[in-house]
This record gives sequence, C-alpha cells and structure tokens, in this order.
Amino acid sequence: MTRLRATLLAAAVAIVVHTSSLGGGFVHDDRPQIATNPLVAGLGSLPTLWSTGVWAGAGSGSSFYRPMMTTSFAVDAALVGRAPLPMHAVQLLLFAILVAAATAVVGALAGDVSVGLGAGLLLAVHPVNVEAAAWLSARCEILAALFAVLCLAARARRLGPAGPSAAASLAEGAGLFLALASKESAVAVLAPLLALDRSRGASFAPLALARRFTPAAAAIAAYGLLRARALGSLSGGILGGSEPAALLGALGQGALRLVAPISLSLTPPAPGAAPA
Repeated sequence: MTRLRATLLAAAVAIVVHTSSLGGGFVHDDRPQIATNPLVAGLGSLPTLWSTGVWAGAGSGSSFYRPMMTTSFAVDAALVGRAPLPMHAVQLLLFAILVAAATAVVGALAGDVSVGLGAGLLLAVHPVNVEAAAWLSARCEILAALFAVLCLAARARRLGPAGPSAAASLAEGAGLFLALASKESAVAVLAPLLALDRSRGASFAPLALARRFTPAAAAIAAYGLLRARALGSLSGGILGGSEPAALLGALGQGALRLVAPISLSLTPPAPGAAPA
C-alpha cells in the first residue's frame, strides 16, 4: 500500500467512526465558549482572543490560554456560522486531518507504511479520542496534537541527510508555538523530540543539544510571554494565593481520577486536602 492510500484510509476510518458526532449540539462549555461568546462571533475580535484567557468572552477569568482554539471558533463563525452541525463538521474534518498527518509522519519516521497505518487507525478508533472528535470545546486537543505532529515532522527533517535548514527550524518552532497556543499540555512534545534525537543518533553534547532546541526554546518563550500578558502571570493565578493543602488536594484529585476514571464528572467537587 502506498503512503497516500494509507493516509486516506486512516482518515476515512476516522470520519466513519465519528460520523454520529454530526448530530450533536452545543453542550456544557460549548454554550458560554461558543454559542453566546461575542468574541468568537467573527474575525473582528482576533486581537482580543490572543490577549485574553479562554473564558474572557463568558465574562470570567481563566488560567487557560488557548487562543488557537478560540481563533478556530471565530473562523468557523466567519465561514460556516455558529450552528452546531457545520461546526461539528469542521471538528470532524480536523480530526481526520490529524489522523492523516499522524499516519504519514509515523510511517515516514518508521520507514514502514504499515506502521504508520496502524498508528493512524489506532488514533482514529481509540475511545479516548471520542471527546476530542465529538465535543466542540475539546477542539484544543485536536489542534494541539496536529501542530505537535507537524513539529515532530520538522525535527525529523532537521535530523535527516540534508541536515538542518532555516525552513525546518522555523517550522519546528512554529509547530510547537501553535500547539502550545492550542492547549498547555502540548509542552509534552518535548519528550518525543528528545526520543527522536536519540533514535537518530543526534549528539547530546550540551552545545549541540542547546542548538537543536533553540527553535523550541524560542517558541516556549514567545508563548510564555503572551500567556503572562493575557492572564497576568505565567500560571494564570493557579499558584498565587493558594494554600498548600488546596494545591495538594488538586493534584491528588487529578491523580485519583487517573487511577479511577469512573469518578469523573462534569462538575467535580472543589478539591481539598483529603484526595491527596
């Protein structure tokens, strides 16, 4: 099977598996973040979306800075409107693009189309991705993963036979920046970047390592600056004024939900020290 056919097959499976999401409406965070959010009604508020937290349009503060997600909602409103059906169609298309990109990149890194296809099909059908494919407010997950995959592809080009290039370095930095601007957890892409370096035999001498991670460092610095300006601090208020017990409780609650996800709910109780 050719790489193109494998990519198209994986994307098609993603669409078929999640087609039922097209019948969904606005649920939970979708209403304040999209349906009644004046900042995503069109493209006129783009500068504001990049200078405020994700909940600014709902009239509340936030420790989340995800301007790529809110920008995508504004683009939706400008191109297809803010009705649930067209927005879910865009969401499904983005998920299919992510699956296609992952299939192509993993296949290229492994040097085996079948490995890429297996990875793409797993991504397409794994139940953990239902939320990202079906819930509009989880679009940040798709965008963060897509830009992270593109960041990895750019790093692979930098480590290839042709050697580093300005274009590949710029693409890697831009990919990481846009991934972070989609969701904060995209910082986890640093681990596969290191793994890719190791698998390709790249030097881990301090100077060589610093040079390789210059685009990533620039992306993180730019994101951190924008985030701090938008939220008032780098943490967005998560750390300011919090009692140690409350912080421990929040961490404990998160760990508990990883171990026992059956306790997940849309309205979890306020964290206390006990879950720690």
